[in-house]
Amino acid sequence: MNIEEALKKLKKTEFKCEQCGGCCLACGYTLDLNPEETKKWKRSKELVFSNFGYYHLANFMDILPNKSADIWFHPQTGEELFRCPFLRKKGPTYRCLIYNNFRPHACRLYPIDQNTGEFIKVVSDFCPGVRRITTKK
Repeated sequence: MNIEEALKKLKKTEFKCEQCGGCCLACGYTLDLNPEETKKWKRSKELVFSNFGYYHLANFMDILPNKSADIWFHPQTGEELFRCPFLRKKGPTYRCLIYNNFRPHACRLYPIDQNTGEFIKVVSDFCPGVRRITTKK
């Protein structure tokens, strides 16, 4: 399924994000960038704010042999992170610090799996928005 088809499917689901942070906390460290996103992140000269301060996006990724990138590495030590470094708690909700310009496709399509076009299997465990949709049926 391509990105456009997945976005259309997502719009039809009536999913509404409740900004609980569950998706980013539970599976934010398992994301890969596709080759197109990898190029965009590598080329960016913009410094983005993270939980570690301001860095270039390339500091948070490891390029894989297939030209995609594994993401969420500490920008100074290179150690793998176990949650998204761009997730920020603000009051009772969370927000993404790279939401507008650099948010990965997998995040844009959440809760739809970008490869299968189906709901990600485990999300109802930690996502109230998906739970609301799936229990309506």
